[in-house]
Amino acid sequence: MIVNFINICKYLYLLIKSLFLFIFDFIKCFFLGFYVSFFSLFKFFFLGLFTVISLIPKYFIIGIRIIFKKEKWKSEYFSKAILGLSICVYLICVFIISRWISQNIRIKLMSEQIINDTNLVTNIPIESEQNGNVDNTDDNQSDINDTNPNYKVYDYEKYKDVSYLSVDFSQLIKQNDDTVGWLYINGTNINYPFVQGEDNSYYLTHSFDKKKSWAGWIFGDYRNNMDNLKTNTIIYGHNVLNKNLFGTLPRVLKKSWYTNQDNLLIKMSTPKKKTIWKIFSIYKIEPEAYYLRTVFEDDEHELFLKTIKDRSIYDFGDILTMQDKILTLSTCDNSGDFRIVVHARLVSSN
Repeated sequence: MIVNFINICKYLYLLIKSLFLFIFDFIKCFFLGFYVSFFSLFKFFFLGLFTVISLIPKYFIIGIRIIFKKEKWKSEYFSKAILGLSICVYLICVFIISRWISQNIRIKLMSEQIINDTNLVTNIPIESEQNGNVDNTDDNQSDINDTNPNYKVYDYEKYKDVSYLSVDFSQLIKQNDDTVGWLYINGTNINYPFVQGEDNSYYLTHSFDKKKSWAGWIFGDYRNNMDNLKTNTIIYGHNVLNKNLFGTLPRVLKKSWYTNQDNLLIKMSTPKKKTIWKIFSIYKIEPEAYYLRTVFEDDEHELFLKTIKDRSIYDFGDILTMQDKILTLSTCDNSGDFRIVVHARLVSSN
């Protein structure tokens, strides 16, 4: 009985090892090239399949016989049923893992192609006569607009040497007419066009080419007005393991990242605007809707600004007013149980 138990554990270990090595080689293909690990990939696939077909059913049946002490489990039909079930489970696991990895590869290649095919210019200087002329029109802030139609950024001197990001959107809009902007964050891999759908669900499961994908794409909240920025502009993206999309946004939680001043300016461009935003709050929180609000009364707005600023894991020393435009980035943490949130205020617009 002990010998049989050891053998069961031994071959179960072999199966798990085969699956692990299969995944490992698939990832190597992903990062090092499609053909580098091609042979090993299939070697471990068939090794795992051989283990399932020839060994697992045998010792599974032995285990059942040991537990129930009944010889009738030697039935040929039962053995075939266990064999078939084992093969099905194995192949389903391989399919799910392969599909997940192949979609990661597709997103990576698509992202690289988009960046290579898009004309990006990052050295457009901020001109003093244009700085601070921020369009503050907002249906929900009419009392502010009446008195301050264009508010001045009070720290122009601090950001006058920062360049805008200029993007040729013509080709991007041809590829996807939902394209509304481009987002760049220093110190991360975030350098992508983003889209906006009719709801906040579609691009959770569809990529830039509108094909079904578990990784989705970076997208703006359907309530955003990218031509006339609202009080709180929100952008979402999945935190994917291969570091595409918002997969590197969790870096913002590291002290070495948020204490580097070069990382604190976010560049966002749309077909009509070029903007720069200064990060003032970074935190991790359980899923909620509060920080995703876009409509405020005066007293609610003031409390909202104070709340999201006080949540920050680091005091950036920014002074917020109700005239400030806010950019909010949101993604899941690696566990999926929390949200990583970044808030920035508009400091320059062209």
